Amino acid sequence: MSLSRGRSSLPPRIPWRGPAEKRVIGYTDHLSVAPGETVAFKVSCSEPSYSVAHVRLRHGDDSPAGPGFKERLVASSIDGTYQGRVQTIETGSYVEVGDHAALNLASFTLTAWVEPWRPARGHPQALVAKWDDAVQAGYAMVLNADGELALWVGEAGGGTASLRTGVPLRRRGWYFVACSYDEATATASLHQLPARRGLFSDDDVVLARALDPRPAGVSGGAFRIAAYSGKGGTADGLFDGKIEGPAVFDRALSASELTAIGSRQSEVHPVAAWDFGVGIDGSVAHDGGPHGLHGSCRNRPSRAVTGATWSGEESDWTHAPDQYAAIHFHSDDLEDARWETDFAVTVPGGTRSGIYAARLAAGDSEDHVAFVVKAPVGRPSAGALVLLPTLTYQAYANAQHWAGEVAKLVQAEDAFVAARNLLSLYDNHRDGQATYYASRLRPMTSLRPKYYVPHLGAPARLASDLMLVDWLEEKGFDYDVCIDEDLHFDGLERLAPYKVLILGSHPEYWTKQMLDAVEAYFGQGGRVMYLGGECCYWVTSLAPDASHVMEVRKGPIGSRSTAALRGEYHHSTTGEQGGMWRLRHRTPQELVGVGFTSWSPGHGAPYRRMPDSWNPRAAFIFEGVGENELIGDFGLVTGAAAGYEIDSLDFDSGTPSHALLLASSVGLHDDEFVVAVEDVLDISQIPTMRDSHVRSDIVYFETDAGGAVFSTGSIAWTGSLSHDNYSNNVSRITENVMRRFVADDPIPGFTTAPTRGLDPLSPTP
Repeated sequence: MSLSRGRSSLPPRIPWRGPAEKRVIGYTDHLSVAPGETVAFKVSCSEPSYSVAHVRLRHGDDSPAGPGFKERLVASSIDGTYQGRVQTIETGSYVEVGDHAALNLASFTLTAWVEPWRPARGHPQALVAKWDDAVQAGYAMVLNADGELALWVGEAGGGTASLRTGVPLRRRGWYFVACSYDEATATASLHQLPARRGLFSDDDVVLARALDPRPAGVSGGAFRIAAYSGKGGTADGLFDGKIEGPAVFDRALSASELTAIGSRQSEVHPVAAWDFGVGIDGSVAHDGGPHGLHGSCRNRPSRAVTGATWSGEESDWTHAPDQYAAIHFHSDDLEDARWETDFAVTVPGGTRSGIYAARLAAGDSEDHVAFVVKAPVGRPSAGALVLLPTLTYQAYANAQHWAGEVAKLVQAEDAFVAARNLLSLYDNHRDGQATYYASRLRPMTSLRPKYYVPHLGAPARLASDLMLVDWLEEKGFDYDVCIDEDLHFDGLERLAPYKVLILGSHPEYWTKQMLDAVEAYFGQGGRVMYLGGECCYWVTSLAPDASHVMEVRKGPIGSRSTAALRGEYHHSTTGEQGGMWRLRHRTPQELVGVGFTSWSPGHGAPYRRMPDSWNPRAAFIFEGVGENELIGDFGLVTGAAAGYEIDSLDFDSGTPSHALLLASSVGLHDDEFVVAVEDVLDISQIPTMRDSHVRSDIVYFETDAGGAVFSTGSIAWTGSLSHDNYSNNVSRITENVMRRFVADDPIPGFTTAPTRGLDPLSPTP
């Protein structure tokens, strides 16, 4: 082990839960590491000091109705006491060009096409700027506090002058804007022209006048697009909206020259001209000017967005990058919190795979910063591999979507998020655009073992998956753990050595590489236990230049709280079509036999056995389970095994024809459950619990290569495993399948047809 800072004795565990904001919180640079690899911890603490203990997590939910919170101290070099310090989070995206002699201009013209989304924000927003706000020096084209186009020109100690149009720009309207300054005459001009002539004719502005006081020797801070330099060089004046084709010229251009630029017919040579239609899949803003002043996109603004010339005839940016030559900037974008490392540890050889955490404690405030120790590729320590759905964790992390509905349940983690306006893929930006990217290099406050999902009033995601881990430990099963990123990058090589792959409670977000790997695993006889709900729902990409960033663009159909803008369904990072996997002919039913069909944050329901459960192929699954037992009429999540988000069998969507429908919750749910909106064609007849779509199905089928799949189709399933000291039918069924799937004995192929009459959902009398 290695340690980056000092340590002292182990701290005692401090139970904590309360509404006050967390005083100590952290995150890691990696979510999974193998023995010999190092994980770094970044911590912010408002107390003078905090203590750290290295623990292995087993069960997160501390409800008295369950087995309680379980963790085990694992002696480590990170154990000890550390000096506290507050680390801040600076949100907001922009392009950083830096300083260059060619941009130190006495006379100049600045041009761009802009679409403001929050034009009158009450404070200035930079469009194109070489401006140091701390000393009021440089030049900048901005929107002022009232949303009017304005020019700033200033010299440190020599006075600042400005000019504004007096006519605010309209929200979400495209404009060609320009400003110029002639040092010889001290004349400034502003040009504001709607990109679509005739629609907003009252927005036309062409204005010129002499500035007073007269600035001279203009210089400023770093050159930025969508921001200017604030105190200490921080990004200030952040812009909310789209910018396309910003350019800088080394003289004051004439009105006719600006008209030509606005009509895209100019031959005037710029000092710099950035083409955002080049390198859309990356973070570089390419300059086509003579100096190659390429910029760097900070905090991941949205690319592959429709520009000023988008015709609506092409929806794939890879076919028409010139129509997607804009960048959408947001004052609340965040790619990397950029906290400094407080301590780090190198995982010793021989460390058992599992879920670990650095437990931080400062006074009565506590935080668990979780990470996974994975087995080295090709060197498994068990026959079973648990795949933690960490892309789902990352997508939901810091969600504010439900906060207003459940204020009474807000935890310290939620207060931390709200105070900093952090976002998830379930939130819109302040300007109204859907969030397209989510990073793991930030505090992910819901990635905590004790975290309760506010609108559910119950544990979910990591806490639900720890219920599975706890059950595996209780039953004595050996297992390894990995995360979605491991599957994405390692592919079949990660899965191949294992007899069974266990999918967690909520594996909603999948990349193409992950799907390919699991399909290849089936091809070699792999076995899968899917113990969750809403599998393989949204197309997901990992940024090739920054794998800590996931991209999701939701729409045009699907159950969602946000939606990508029209024309913006293709991912910027990979160019692939976003939305639901089912729209790309890769349905969850084909992979695991069931797919998302209904959801409710309310009470769940049990399952009843169906005729197929007596098929000889399924005999091993129901050993020790009575013929008339309700399965899972109990649980820590929604009070039953079929709850929250549930999946069902659908042969038309790809469920294999030989799949066995073992049990179903059909007809047992209350009216709080609603059908997935993508399955509703007539909104005047939205189904309720009386509709057969509102159900969770337990399904089993064999694969051609000798493998098999067992799916429970419910996020709440793992919450029922520990009921009655782990002695219950949910636990028994899961154990029966697990013991069969990890055994060396081959699984026979399909030999006996399913037992189906006219209605396969009719339970056996």
